[in-house]
Amino acid sequence: MKRAIAITLIAAAVITTAASSFAADLELIGEGIWISDSTPPILMWEEDISLWVDIKVPNWSYNKVVGIVWTADKWETVNYSYASYEYTRWDGYEQWGVDVVPAGILGNSYIGPGTWNGKSLMGPGPQTAEIEFAIFYTLPDGYTIWDNNGGMNYMHLVASRS
Repeated sequence: MKRAIAITLIAAAVITTAASSFAADLELIGEGIWISDSTPPILMWEEDISLWVDIKVPNWSYNKVVGIVWTADKWETVNYSYASYEYTRWDGYEQWGVDVVPAGILGNSYIGPGTWNGKSLMGPGPQTAEIEFAIFYTLPDGYTIWDNNGGMNYMHLVASRS
């Protein structure tokens, strides 16, 4: 009886280690935002904020799904955006890219950022407009590997107010 428990515990440790090493094969290699004005600047104007993410993935299967799960409102809403293959890198990995157009709307005035997706950044204390995301890689059998930045998720700061 004790042997069966020990073997089960060792197997669980190996599976956990293997899953951790698979997540290490995913890598965020670049991210950023770009801005397009929605309205002309007067006293307050809005800008569409779009997010781009470049991901390095292993080529374990031709039929894979790569992308990000993201939010612009602290996980009140959840969005999935799928990546497109860009090219095979010199190291044998592939580069995939995600473009989220737009990821949010930033309201600005002459004194700085005023709103993020309709919510005020003018409250007491520091306020931030952020896009938070994690990377996923799904194989044809449905097995999914996640990279959530060690449990912290990736954060891209759009604007802040102190």
